[in-house]
Amino acid sequence: MAEVIWTPGALEDIDAIASYIALDSSARAKQQVMRILSAEELLVHYPGSGRMVPEMQSKVYREVILPPYRIIYHFAPKGSVAAILAVIHSKRQLPTSGVRKRRGSER
Repeated sequence: MAEVIWTPGALEDIDAIASYIALDSSARAKQQVMRILSAEELLVHYPGSGRMVPEMQSKVYREVILPPYRIIYHFAPKGSVAAILAVIHSKRQLPTSGVRKRRGSER
């Protein structure tokens, strides 16, 4: 089992997603947020799950795909903490330098 930490940047991403979806439906926004947050349970039990993030060229950056979102996280195999760094729409370009910087803002 691993400890899962949501960085402030990842939580800001979720807030932005919820705000955008809520323009059409607050119920749908709530459903989508709950779906995204469910990734935590997966990472607690299977911290190395998901695939390596192709743009980042490092095995410690991984992602879980919950269409249409990519949940980007950092997990070192010898560690016991998975830090969720970003939640982005799969059609958006991944800002790799910004995601790496978020690792330092873990709470």
